[in-house]
Amino acid sequence: MEKETVEPGEIIEVITEDGKVVEEEFGGHTTHEASDRESSIEGQLCKEDFDQDNGVCYPEFIYTSSVPEKVALDVEFIGVIVNGEEKRYAARVVILNYDKKVIYNKFIRCDPDLRYDYHTEQNGITKKDVESGEHFRVVKREIQLIIENRIVIGHRLHTDFKLLEIKHPRHLQRDTYTYRGFQKKLKIKTNDPSLHQLCADVLRHHVKEKIYDALRDTKLVIELYKYAEKDIDRVQGRK
Repeated sequence: MEKETVEPGEIIEVITEDGKVVEEEFGGHTTHEASDRESSIEGQLCKEDFDQDNGVCYPEFIYTSSVPEKVALDVEFIGVIVNGEEKRYAARVVILNYDKKVIYNKFIRCDPDLRYDYHTEQNGITKKDVESGEHFRVVKREIQLIIENRIVIGHRLHTDFKLLEIKHPRHLQRDTYTYRGFQKKLKIKTNDPSLHQLCADVLRHHVKEKIYDALRDTKLVIELYKYAEKDIDRVQGRK
């Protein structure tokens, strides 16, 4: 009898160790790939509690039941040099709750084969920070779980979400950068207000340090949001 050929991608029946017959896609992962994945650090962390995709573990936890309705987000970036040009790469993510308590604070691992400008003098991020960071896809998935169906407060949220490659409903975004109430009330002429400038003009809080700090800046954006919370919600909360 001629042996039937099975093409990659076809669904075949496989007998598991406990004798059960399950359907599985042929050629999805080789034994070597599966072994490598399970022996990796990520694999050791999540054999039962994590979903796996392409060798990366996506945690389905993050204590989402205890995450409040409103959270604040800030993303710090470094520069990656590609074809002689510098592009932004997310390097640190901080999320706080409404009371300025830390929910999430992680650095993102960088590709050691690429060339970076860490901008340490501006953001305080070092090569060591990102070398020991978490995988980007893991961080992205964790952030998605935290902010799902929740109001996200930030300054230039469009930039933060772009760095994280995440889309979030517009009516669930509270952006102190795009809110024009501060400019109108205080007659601020610029249409490109920095967070520190708004904090100085609105809150009378002057940031002396020149280095950007995600943890400090996320706390500042919460204070700025609370100053005009009702009006920001009214203006930006429309579907």
